[in-house]
Amino acid sequence: MTVLKRRVETLNAMRMARLDALKSTERLTLETLIDAYVTPYLEIASRGDPQWRAYAQLVARIMSDERYYREAGPLYDRVASIYLDEMERLRPDSDREQLAAVLSLTVSSMVSIVASGIRIAGLSQSDRRESPMVYRPLLLDFCVGGVLRALEPKC
Repeated sequence: MTVLKRRVETLNAMRMARLDALKSTERLTLETLIDAYVTPYLEIASRGDPQWRAYAQLVARIMSDERYYREAGPLYDRVASIYLDEMERLRPDSDREQLAAVLSLTVSSMVSIVASGIRIAGLSQSDRRESPMVYRPLLLDFCVGGVLRALEPKC
């Protein structure tokens, strides 16, 4: 847990730095907010450092397992809650539980794109395994589009 905590602190610091930078430029939108949240994780996973790559793969396993959430969740939830607060400011008409759900789905997609490189290569019949950062534009389009659609008023 100590190693995980150190890695999460670095990730959280990167996320907060991006959020602070966004707030200072007044370019805060759902798209830029989602980008600020997912890109640090993709950058870390793309560094080529075997320890960070192992961290990214570990996160893919433990964050989807309720047994580990009690210990690992609080490491992430403080910063995730700050991002949720910003989402609420941008979309005051949305319910916080709904926002938490779309953020969780975004995180699942982010973690999956890192963990699924071999699957993407296999399904696309390619010998290349791309760096997770290569998928950043696609991931952002997917997540932002999904978030916006999910937050639309339903008839």
